[in-house]
Amino acid sequence: MGYLKELYHSTMGLADPSSSQYPLMGSPSHILTLTALYTIVCLQGPRAMENAKPRNLKKTIIVYNYFMSLFNLYIFVNVAGGLYRKGYSMTCEHLHTYRNTPDEPMWLWVGWLFVMSKFIEFIDTVLFILRKKTSHVTFLHCYHHALMAVFTWIGYKFLPGGANIIYPLINSFIHVLMYIYYGTSAIGPHMRKYLWWKKYLTIMQISQFVIFLSQGIINTIYGCPIPTVFKYAVYFYTMTILTLFINFYLKAYTITKKHPNHDRVKNGKKK
Repeated sequence: MGYLKELYHSTMGLADPSSSQYPLMGSPSHILTLTALYTIVCLQGPRAMENAKPRNLKKTIIVYNYFMSLFNLYIFVNVAGGLYRKGYSMTCEHLHTYRNTPDEPMWLWVGWLFVMSKFIEFIDTVLFILRKKTSHVTFLHCYHHALMAVFTWIGYKFLPGGANIIYPLINSFIHVLMYIYYGTSAIGPHMRKYLWWKKYLTIMQISQFVIFLSQGIINTIYGCPIPTVFKYAVYFYTMTILTLFINFYLKAYTITKKHPNHDRVKNGKKK
């Protein structure tokens, strides 16, 4: 236990002190607790709703999704504006280039909002479960939400700024579109004619992880000042989530396209 305690304190000693000024950015215990509770919800939520009636949450879903779209738009606009003023190196960006600049308070504030957005997104799963849309509560869905929240917290806690700015820039932009899609689809079936671009939204989600993986490779090639353990963590998460998203894309769009009756056939009988 003494070794683990020493390891914990030595690891936390590597954290960027500027990040600790915001709520939930001190000890990792709060974040790990939230993630653990979320995992329990993923595993036990659908079972708890088996004998319950699905909740009618149409208005809540519409408001929530459009709020999240605006929330991510705020993050994207501020990050994009900051990068426009400062510039961005595609090869190697030092972690603390924002320090002692007029934009430093903005970077820290928006970075924290990005971290919090990953935990707010846990609500996505809760809404699916309450509506008994359990087919959406897949391993990909829960794995992506849980790990993204943890890694985003770690990134902001230990490595704010630098090359990592690309993550909130791209991810928030995609989430603007994603939440517009889900908010619009919740309005009713008559909106489907405006939602023909779902396939391309999935392609964009896949593309972002290709970019993140490429950024990690560039960081390694150019010897950017990023701890090795973080580089390998990015490789692991990005490769696994990329594989899962590609698998989802193939099942959703390739198999269904080749076999139009695929979803209606089960055990040799048409449903």
